[in-house]
Amino acid sequence: MAVRPPFTVLAFADEAIADPSVLRAWGASFRAADDATLAVYAPGWDGNALLAALSPPYAAAGLDRDGAPDVVALPVTPSADQAVELAGTVSAVLSRRPAAGVFGFVPWFAPEAGAQLRAAATAPAPPARTRRHALAICSVVCQEGPYLREFVEFHRLVGVEHFYLYDNGSTDETHEVLAPYVDQGAVTLIEFPGPVVQLAAYNHCASTFRDEAEWIAFMDADEFFFAPGGGDLRDALREFEGYGGVHVNYANYGTSGHETRPGGPLIEAYTLRARDDAAVPYPHLLKAPGLDPADPGSYHALNAHVSSVIRPDRVERCVSPHHWRYRPGWFAVTENHERHEGPITARVSMSKLRMNHYWTKSAEECRRKFERGLADQERRRAWPEEFLRRNTVLNDVADHEILVHADRLRTVLAY
Repeated sequence: MAVRPPFTVLAFADEAIADPSVLRAWGASFRAADDATLAVYAPGWDGNALLAALSPPYAAAGLDRDGAPDVVALPVTPSADQAVELAGTVSAVLSRRPAAGVFGFVPWFAPEAGAQLRAAATAPAPPARTRRHALAICSVVCQEGPYLREFVEFHRLVGVEHFYLYDNGSTDETHEVLAPYVDQGAVTLIEFPGPVVQLAAYNHCASTFRDEAEWIAFMDADEFFFAPGGGDLRDALREFEGYGGVHVNYANYGTSGHETRPGGPLIEAYTLRARDDAAVPYPHLLKAPGLDPADPGSYHALNAHVSSVIRPDRVERCVSPHHWRYRPGWFAVTENHERHEGPITARVSMSKLRMNHYWTKSAEECRRKFERGLADQERRRAWPEEFLRRNTVLNDVADHEILVHADRLRTVLAY
Protein backbone atom coordinates (compact mmCIF):
# COMPACT_ATOMS: atom_id res chain seq x y z
CA MET A 1 0.00 0.00 0.00
CA ALA A 2 1.28 3.48 -0.84
CA VAL A 3 2.29 5.62 2.14
CA ARG A 4 0.16 8.70 2.67
CA PRO A 5 2.11 11.93 3.15
CA PRO A 6 1.40 14.12 6.22
CA PHE A 7 -2.17 15.40 6.14
CA THR A 8 -2.13 19.21 6.42
CA VAL A 9 -5.39 21.14 6.73
CA LEU A 10 -5.58 24.89 6.31
CA ALA A 11 -7.79 27.30 8.23
CA PHE A 12 -7.96 31.08 7.89
CA ALA A 13 -6.93 33.00 11.00
CA ASP A 14 -9.63 35.68 10.82
CA GLU A 15 -12.35 33.04 10.51
CA ALA A 16 -10.95 30.85 13.31
CA ILE A 17 -10.87 33.89 15.61
CA ALA A 18 -14.37 35.03 14.71
CA ASP A 19 -15.85 31.51 14.61
CA PRO A 20 -14.23 29.22 17.24
CA SER A 21 -16.25 26.27 15.90
CA VAL A 22 -13.51 25.89 13.27
CA LEU A 23 -10.94 25.08 15.94
CA ARG A 24 -13.40 23.02 18.00
CA ALA A 25 -14.17 20.90 14.93
CA TRP A 26 -10.47 20.27 14.46
CA GLY A 27 -10.03 19.25 18.08
CA ALA A 28 -13.05 16.95 17.97
CA SER A 29 -12.09 15.24 14.71
CA PHE A 30 -8.44 14.42 15.28
CA ARG A 31 -6.25 12.80 17.89
CA ALA A 32 -2.55 13.00 18.67
CA ALA A 33 -1.95 9.69 16.92
CA ASP A 34 -3.05 11.15 13.62
CA ASP A 35 -0.26 12.41 11.40
CA ALA A 36 -2.22 15.59 10.69
CA THR A 37 -1.63 19.29 11.28
CA LEU A 38 -3.91 22.33 11.17
CA ALA A 39 -2.10 25.29 9.56
CA VAL A 40 -3.70 28.60 10.52
CA TYR A 41 -3.01 30.95 7.62
CA ALA A 42 -2.60 34.58 8.69
CA PRO A 43 -1.16 36.74 5.89
CA GLY A 44 -0.12 40.17 7.14
CA TRP A 45 -0.38 39.35 10.86
CA ASP A 46 2.28 40.17 13.40
CA GLY A 47 3.24 37.03 15.30
CA ASN A 48 2.55 38.46 18.77
CA ALA A 49 -0.79 39.91 17.73
CA LEU A 50 -1.81 36.61 16.18
CA LEU A 51 -0.85 34.70 19.32
CA ALA A 52 -2.93 37.04 21.46
CA ALA A 53 -5.95 36.79 19.17
CA LEU A 54 -5.81 33.01 18.69
CA SER A 55 -5.10 32.02 22.30
CA PRO A 56 -8.69 32.30 23.64
CA PRO A 57 -10.41 30.24 20.88
CA TYR A 58 -7.45 27.84 20.87
CA ALA A 59 -7.84 27.19 24.58
CA ALA A 60 -11.65 27.05 24.35
CA ALA A 61 -11.29 24.29 21.75
CA GLY A 62 -9.11 22.28 24.16
CA LEU A 63 -6.12 22.44 21.85
CA ASP A 64 -3.78 23.54 24.65
CA ARG A 65 -4.07 20.19 26.44
CA ASP A 66 -1.65 17.30 26.25
CA GLY A 67 -2.41 14.96 23.37
CA ALA A 68 -4.40 17.56 21.40
CA PRO A 69 -3.98 17.55 17.61
CA ASP A 70 -1.26 19.78 16.20
CA VAL A 71 -1.87 23.38 15.21
CA VAL A 72 0.71 25.71 13.65
CA ALA A 73 0.18 29.42 12.99
CA LEU A 74 1.54 31.03 9.82
CA PRO A 75 1.88 34.80 10.26
CA VAL A 76 3.35 35.71 6.87
CA THR A 77 3.83 38.67 4.57
CA PRO A 78 0.85 38.64 2.18
CA SER A 79 1.90 37.39 -1.23
CA ALA A 80 0.06 35.75 -4.12
CA ASP A 81 3.06 33.53 -4.79
CA GLN A 82 3.21 32.45 -1.15
CA ALA A 83 -0.49 31.57 -1.25
CA VAL A 84 0.01 29.46 -4.39
CA GLU A 85 2.91 27.62 -2.78
CA LEU A 86 0.83 26.96 0.35
CA ALA A 87 -2.17 25.81 -1.69
CA GLY A 88 0.05 23.25 -3.38
CA THR A 89 1.06 21.67 -0.05
CA VAL A 90 -2.18 21.47 1.95
CA SER A 91 -4.50 18.48 1.78
CA ALA A 92 -7.76 20.27 2.60
CA VAL A 93 -9.29 23.53 3.82
CA LEU A 94 -11.47 23.76 6.94
CA SER A 95 -13.72 26.76 6.42
CA ARG A 96 -17.27 28.05 6.11
CA ARG A 97 -16.36 30.69 3.53
CA PRO A 98 -16.83 29.94 -0.20
CA ALA A 99 -13.90 28.40 -2.03
CA ALA A 100 -11.96 31.15 -3.80
CA GLY A 101 -8.68 31.92 -5.54
CA VAL A 102 -5.90 29.40 -5.57
CA PHE A 103 -7.33 27.67 -2.49
CA GLY A 104 -10.48 26.94 -4.46
CA PHE A 105 -8.63 23.99 -6.02
CA VAL A 106 -8.11 22.31 -2.63
CA PRO A 107 -10.88 20.12 -1.09
CA TRP A 108 -13.00 22.20 1.33
CA PHE A 109 -14.77 20.99 4.48
CA ALA A 110 -17.11 22.89 6.77
CA PRO A 111 -16.58 22.42 10.54
CA GLU A 112 -19.64 20.19 10.78
CA ALA A 113 -18.13 17.84 8.19
CA GLY A 114 -15.51 16.60 10.65
CA ALA A 115 -16.23 12.92 10.01
CA GLN A 116 -15.63 13.29 6.28
CA LEU A 117 -12.44 15.24 6.94
CA ARG A 118 -11.16 12.52 9.24
CA ALA A 119 -12.06 9.87 6.67
CA ALA A 120 -10.07 11.78 4.05
CA ALA A 121 -7.08 11.89 6.38
CA THR A 122 -7.08 8.18 7.17
CA ALA A 123 -7.98 6.77 3.76
CA PRO A 124 -5.17 4.77 2.12
CA ALA A 125 -3.06 6.81 -0.25
CA PRO A 126 -3.84 6.15 -3.89
CA PRO A 127 -1.19 4.30 -5.87
CA ALA A 128 1.38 6.41 -7.65
CA ARG A 129 -0.05 7.74 -10.89
CA THR A 130 1.50 7.06 -14.23
CA ARG A 131 1.89 10.33 -16.08
CA ARG A 132 -0.73 10.46 -18.79
CA HIS A 133 0.90 13.07 -21.00
CA ALA A 134 4.42 13.16 -22.39
CA LEU A 135 4.08 16.87 -23.18
CA ALA A 136 1.53 19.50 -22.14
CA ILE A 137 1.19 23.25 -22.47
CA CYS A 138 0.13 25.71 -19.78
CA SER A 139 -1.09 29.14 -20.86
CA VAL A 140 -3.12 32.02 -19.45
CA VAL A 141 -5.69 33.11 -22.04
CA CYS A 142 -7.79 36.27 -22.24
CA GLN A 143 -9.79 37.25 -25.31
CA GLU A 144 -7.78 34.84 -27.49
CA GLY A 145 -10.84 33.09 -28.95
CA PRO A 146 -10.19 33.83 -32.64
CA TYR A 147 -6.82 32.07 -32.51
CA LEU A 148 -7.30 29.31 -29.94
CA ARG A 149 -8.34 26.63 -32.41
CA GLU A 150 -5.18 27.16 -34.46
CA PHE A 151 -3.09 27.29 -31.26
CA VAL A 152 -4.46 23.94 -30.07
CA GLU A 153 -4.44 22.18 -33.45
CA PHE A 154 -0.94 23.32 -34.37
CA HIS A 155 0.52 22.07 -31.11
CA ARG A 156 -1.30 18.76 -31.39
CA LEU A 157 0.37 18.31 -34.79
CA VAL A 158 3.84 18.79 -33.28
CA GLY A 159 3.38 16.42 -30.33
CA VAL A 160 1.57 18.26 -27.52
CA GLU A 161 -0.90 15.91 -25.83
CA HIS A 162 -2.73 18.16 -23.37
CA PHE A 163 -3.43 21.82 -22.61
CA TYR A 164 -3.90 23.46 -19.20
CA LEU A 165 -5.56 26.75 -20.11
CA TYR A 166 -6.27 29.36 -17.44
CA ASP A 167 -9.04 31.69 -18.58
CA ASN A 168 -8.52 35.18 -17.18
CA GLY A 169 -12.01 36.57 -17.71
CA SER A 170 -12.57 36.08 -21.45
CA THR A 171 -15.88 37.41 -22.77
CA ASP A 172 -15.31 36.46 -26.41
CA GLU A 173 -15.79 33.03 -28.03
CA THR A 174 -13.05 31.38 -25.93
CA HIS A 175 -15.38 28.95 -24.16
CA GLU A 176 -17.24 27.98 -27.33
CA VAL A 177 -13.99 27.34 -29.22
CA LEU A 178 -12.52 25.24 -26.42
CA ALA A 179 -15.67 23.28 -25.51
CA PRO A 180 -15.06 20.41 -28.00
CA TYR A 181 -11.48 20.00 -26.77
CA VAL A 182 -12.64 20.00 -23.16
CA ASP A 183 -15.19 17.30 -24.03
CA GLN A 184 -12.46 15.25 -25.74
CA GLY A 185 -10.24 15.52 -22.66
CA ALA A 186 -7.55 17.40 -24.59
CA VAL A 187 -8.00 20.67 -22.68
CA THR A 188 -8.34 21.34 -18.98
CA LEU A 189 -9.98 24.78 -18.74
CA ILE A 190 -9.59 26.58 -15.41
CA GLU A 191 -11.36 29.83 -14.58
CA PHE A 192 -8.69 32.13 -13.09
CA PRO A 193 -10.03 35.70 -12.78
CA GLY A 194 -8.27 38.71 -11.34
CA PRO A 195 -5.41 41.05 -12.19
CA VAL A 196 -1.75 40.01 -12.62
CA VAL A 197 -2.41 36.24 -12.42
CA GLN A 198 0.29 34.73 -14.63
CA LEU A 199 2.73 33.60 -11.92
CA ALA A 200 -0.10 32.34 -9.72
CA ALA A 201 -1.54 30.33 -12.61
CA TYR A 202 1.83 28.86 -13.56
CA ASN A 203 2.60 27.83 -10.00
CA HIS A 204 -0.86 26.36 -9.60
CA CYS A 205 -0.45 24.33 -12.78
CA ALA A 206 2.93 22.92 -11.80
CA SER A 207 1.80 21.94 -8.30
CA THR A 208 -1.64 20.62 -9.29
CA PHE A 209 -0.75 18.69 -12.44
CA ARG A 210 2.83 17.70 -11.65
CA ASP A 211 1.92 14.01 -11.75
CA GLU A 212 0.02 14.19 -15.04
CA ALA A 213 2.69 15.35 -17.48
CA GLU A 214 6.35 14.53 -18.06
CA TRP A 215 6.96 17.96 -19.61
CA ILE A 216 4.94 21.18 -19.42
CA ALA A 217 5.73 24.14 -21.68
CA PHE A 218 4.77 27.45 -20.04
CA MET A 219 3.99 29.97 -22.75
CA ASP A 220 1.58 32.61 -23.97
CA ALA A 221 -1.20 31.91 -26.43
CA ASP A 222 0.57 34.02 -29.08
CA GLU A 223 3.58 31.68 -28.99
CA PHE A 224 4.01 28.59 -31.18
CA PHE A 225 6.44 25.93 -29.94
CA PHE A 226 8.05 23.53 -32.42
CA ALA A 227 11.19 21.67 -33.44
CA PRO A 228 12.83 23.08 -36.59
CA GLY A 229 12.76 20.60 -39.43
CA GLY A 230 9.27 19.36 -38.65
CA GLY A 231 10.03 16.72 -36.03
CA ASP A 232 7.94 15.66 -33.05
CA LEU A 233 8.60 17.75 -29.92
CA ARG A 234 8.45 14.66 -27.72
CA ASP A 235 11.37 13.19 -29.65
CA ALA A 236 13.29 16.48 -29.54
CA LEU A 237 12.90 16.70 -25.75
CA ARG A 238 14.29 13.23 -25.05
CA GLU A 239 17.89 14.47 -25.02
CA PHE A 240 16.98 16.83 -22.15
CA GLU A 241 15.39 14.22 -19.85
CA GLY A 242 18.29 14.44 -17.39
CA TYR A 243 17.60 18.10 -16.56
CA GLY A 244 14.93 20.01 -14.68
CA GLY A 245 13.95 22.01 -17.74
CA VAL A 246 15.06 23.48 -21.04
CA HIS A 247 15.03 27.17 -22.00
CA VAL A 248 13.75 27.82 -25.51
CA ASN A 249 14.63 31.04 -27.34
CA TYR A 250 12.06 33.24 -29.01
CA ALA A 251 11.72 34.27 -32.63
CA ASN A 252 9.79 37.55 -32.31
CA TYR A 253 7.46 38.42 -35.20
CA GLY A 254 5.94 41.75 -36.22
CA THR A 255 2.93 42.81 -38.26
CA SER A 256 4.33 41.70 -41.64
CA GLY A 257 2.63 44.85 -42.92
CA HIS A 258 -0.91 43.90 -41.79
CA GLU A 259 -3.00 46.77 -40.41
CA THR A 260 -5.99 44.48 -39.71
CA ARG A 261 -6.36 40.75 -39.17
CA PRO A 262 -5.72 38.83 -42.41
CA GLY A 263 -7.47 35.62 -43.38
CA GLY A 264 -6.01 32.13 -43.24
CA PRO A 265 -3.73 30.54 -40.63
CA LEU A 266 -1.74 32.89 -38.43
CA ILE A 267 1.52 31.08 -39.15
CA GLU A 268 1.14 31.80 -42.87
CA ALA A 269 0.10 35.44 -42.43
CA TYR A 270 3.08 36.50 -40.33
CA THR A 271 6.44 35.55 -41.81
CA LEU A 272 8.69 38.52 -40.94
CA ARG A 273 10.63 38.48 -37.70
CA ALA A 274 13.43 40.26 -35.86
CA ARG A 275 17.09 39.48 -36.50
CA ASP A 276 18.68 37.42 -33.76
CA ASP A 277 20.70 40.43 -32.61
CA ALA A 278 17.84 42.95 -32.84
CA ALA A 279 17.40 44.96 -29.64
CA VAL A 280 15.03 47.63 -28.37
CA PRO A 281 16.37 50.15 -25.83
CA TYR A 282 14.22 49.16 -22.89
CA PRO A 283 15.94 50.00 -19.56
CA HIS A 284 15.23 46.49 -18.19
CA LEU A 285 17.11 44.96 -21.15
CA LEU A 286 20.35 46.85 -20.47
CA LYS A 287 23.07 44.20 -20.14
CA ALA A 288 24.78 45.89 -17.19
CA PRO A 289 24.54 49.16 -15.22
CA GLY A 290 26.69 51.94 -16.58
CA LEU A 291 26.62 50.88 -20.24
CA ASP A 292 25.92 53.55 -22.83
CA PRO A 293 22.10 53.62 -23.18
CA ALA A 294 22.46 55.12 -26.66
CA ASP A 295 24.44 52.11 -27.94
CA PRO A 296 22.18 49.32 -29.31
CA GLY A 297 24.90 46.84 -28.33
CA SER A 298 24.29 47.67 -24.67
CA TYR A 299 20.97 45.81 -24.72
CA HIS A 300 19.98 42.16 -24.73
CA ALA A 301 18.43 40.99 -27.98
CA LEU A 302 14.66 40.50 -28.02
CA ASN A 303 15.12 36.92 -29.26
CA ALA A 304 17.39 36.14 -26.29
CA HIS A 305 14.27 35.85 -24.12
CA VAL A 306 13.24 32.30 -23.27
CA SER A 307 10.18 30.26 -22.43
CA SER A 308 10.58 27.40 -19.99
CA VAL A 309 9.69 23.80 -20.74
CA ILE A 310 9.95 22.02 -17.40
CA ARG A 311 9.73 18.66 -15.69
CA PRO A 312 7.07 19.74 -13.16
CA ASP A 313 8.21 17.35 -10.43
CA ARG A 314 11.66 19.00 -10.49
CA VAL A 315 10.69 22.63 -9.86
CA GLU A 316 10.00 24.61 -6.70
CA ARG A 317 8.22 27.66 -8.08
CA CYS A 318 7.94 30.03 -10.99
CA VAL A 319 9.79 33.29 -10.38
CA SER A 320 9.00 35.06 -13.67
CA PRO A 321 6.91 34.24 -16.74
CA HIS A 322 10.14 33.00 -18.33
CA HIS A 323 11.98 30.93 -15.73
CA TRP A 324 11.68 28.79 -12.59
CA ARG A 325 13.48 27.94 -9.38
CA TYR A 326 14.40 24.24 -9.33
CA ARG A 327 14.53 21.64 -6.59
CA PRO A 328 17.99 20.82 -5.19
CA GLY A 329 20.02 18.89 -7.74
CA TRP A 330 18.03 20.09 -10.76
CA PHE A 331 18.49 23.00 -13.14
CA ALA A 332 17.57 24.22 -16.64
CA VAL A 333 19.75 24.23 -19.75
CA THR A 334 19.70 25.82 -23.18
CA GLU A 335 19.23 23.65 -26.25
CA ASN A 336 23.04 23.37 -26.30
CA HIS A 337 23.05 21.78 -22.81
CA GLU A 338 24.50 24.91 -21.21
CA ARG A 339 23.30 25.41 -17.64
CA HIS A 340 21.16 28.54 -17.62
CA GLU A 341 19.31 30.68 -15.08
CA GLY A 342 17.14 33.71 -15.66
CA PRO A 343 14.91 34.92 -18.49
CA ILE A 344 17.57 35.85 -21.10
CA THR A 345 20.34 33.83 -22.75
CA ALA A 346 23.76 35.21 -23.70
CA ARG A 347 23.26 34.09 -27.30
CA VAL A 348 20.29 33.06 -29.42
CA SER A 349 20.13 29.42 -30.53
CA MET A 350 17.09 27.89 -32.25
CA SER A 351 18.37 24.86 -34.15
CA LYS A 352 16.62 22.18 -32.03
CA LEU A 353 13.73 24.00 -30.34
CA ARG A 354 12.14 27.38 -30.92
CA MET A 355 9.23 29.51 -29.84
CA ASN A 356 7.68 31.71 -32.54
CA HIS A 357 6.29 34.73 -30.70
CA TYR A 358 3.66 36.61 -32.69
CA TRP A 359 4.01 39.69 -30.52
CA THR A 360 1.97 42.15 -32.56
CA LYS A 361 -0.17 40.22 -35.03
CA SER A 362 -1.82 43.06 -36.98
CA ALA A 363 -1.52 46.67 -35.82
CA GLU A 364 -5.22 46.75 -34.90
CA GLU A 365 -4.98 43.56 -32.84
CA CYS A 366 -1.86 44.80 -31.08
CA ARG A 367 -3.70 47.94 -30.01
CA ARG A 368 -6.48 45.79 -28.49
CA LYS A 369 -3.85 43.70 -26.69
CA PHE A 370 -2.37 46.82 -25.15
CA GLU A 371 -5.82 47.85 -23.92
CA ARG A 372 -6.21 44.50 -22.08
CA GLY A 373 -3.02 45.05 -20.10
CA LEU A 374 -0.38 42.59 -18.95
CA ALA A 375 -0.91 39.26 -17.20
CA ASP A 376 2.29 39.44 -15.13
CA GLN A 377 2.44 43.08 -13.96
CA GLU A 378 0.24 46.12 -13.40
CA ARG A 379 2.20 48.42 -15.73
CA ARG A 380 0.12 49.75 -18.60
CA ARG A 381 1.57 49.76 -22.11
CA ALA A 382 1.78 53.04 -24.00
CA TRP A 383 0.05 53.03 -27.37
CA PRO A 384 1.36 53.60 -29.99
CA GLU A 385 4.84 54.42 -28.66
CA GLU A 386 5.78 50.91 -27.47
CA PHE A 387 4.27 49.27 -30.52
CA LEU A 388 6.17 51.53 -32.93
CA ARG A 389 9.43 51.18 -31.05
CA ARG A 390 9.35 47.40 -31.18
CA ASN A 391 7.66 46.80 -34.52
CA THR A 392 10.42 48.71 -36.34
CA VAL A 393 12.81 45.78 -35.68
CA LEU A 394 10.29 42.91 -35.89
CA ASN A 395 9.96 42.72 -39.68
CA ASP A 396 13.57 42.48 -40.89
CA VAL A 397 13.96 38.76 -41.66
CA ALA A 398 11.72 36.52 -43.76
CA ASP A 399 11.41 33.21 -41.90
CA HIS A 400 9.31 30.29 -43.21
CA GLU A 401 10.66 27.58 -40.89
CA ILE A 402 7.30 26.90 -39.25
CA LEU A 403 5.55 26.51 -42.62
CA VAL A 404 6.69 22.90 -42.84
CA HIS A 405 3.49 22.29 -40.85
CA ALA A 406 1.26 24.59 -42.92
CA ASP A 407 -0.34 22.00 -45.23
CA ARG A 408 -1.31 19.67 -42.39
CA LEU A 409 -2.59 22.61 -40.34
CA ARG A 410 -4.72 23.88 -43.22
CA THR A 411 -6.23 20.41 -43.60
CA VAL A 412 -7.11 20.19 -39.90
CA LEU A 413 -8.54 23.70 -39.85
CA ALA A 414 -10.39 23.12 -43.17
CA TYR A 415 -8.98 26.21 -44.86
